[in-house]
Amino acid sequence: MSILTEAQKEQFHTDGFCILENVVPDAMLRLLRDECATFIRLKDEEMDRAGTDTLGISHRGSRYFVSNCHLVRPEINRFLHSDLMAGICRETLGPDAYMFYNQYVVKGAEAGMKFSWHQDSGYVNANGGDIQVTKHRFSGFWDTDLDAILRNLGVKTLLIGGVNLDQCVMTTLEDASFLGYDVILVEDCAATTSPAYCTQATLYNIKLLFGFVTRADQIIAALDA
Repeated sequence: MSILTEAQKEQFHTDGFCILENVVPDAMLRLLRDECATFIRLKDEEMDRAGTDTLGISHRGSRYFVSNCHLVRPEINRFLHSDLMAGICRETLGPDAYMFYNQYVVKGAEAGMKFSWHQDSGYVNANGGDIQVTKHRFSGFWDTDLDAILRNLGVKTLLIGGVNLDQCVMTTLEDASFLGYDVILVEDCAATTSPAYCTQATLYNIKLLFGFVTRADQIIAALDA
């Protein structure tokens, strides 16, 4: 018996997501909502300790990003590893789907903030001379043609940004450095849902070991000079 409707499957394959209306039982929804409230409280407490209303791309009362929740609250595994979730994955992704990352993305109903959601290589349109490279791991260089493409173009210096700074961005930057590219992180064009100390450690290591750190306005000024 199918879990999803044909319309839901079509939406997933067309848009990269689908709304699970009338799919998740009430008891499981209560679990997810309760856990969500817990993570919002924990994020607010973290902001209190830091004396700020913003941590990474999370903003108090407006939007929250909380990653790998099952490591903090194992109760959520009752949903993540349930027969229901396995069935949803089979009907959308196929029989060989593996979980490597999970995240709560919460927007306040009345005070939510706009955010351009992304799925790695999920729906990126190549326009004009743009080249699209689909990556399969954290690094954009691993098991892709990116290095060959850049060398054929004669590129030697890379301006790097994106999310998450301490994960996909950092591993891509590291691999680029190992391959001999000059790498520059554009700090205000990168962000992460991780705690602030992850950003601090990543910036420290980039400056010390791998390349340079700059900001978008400095690049624009240099190009206009």
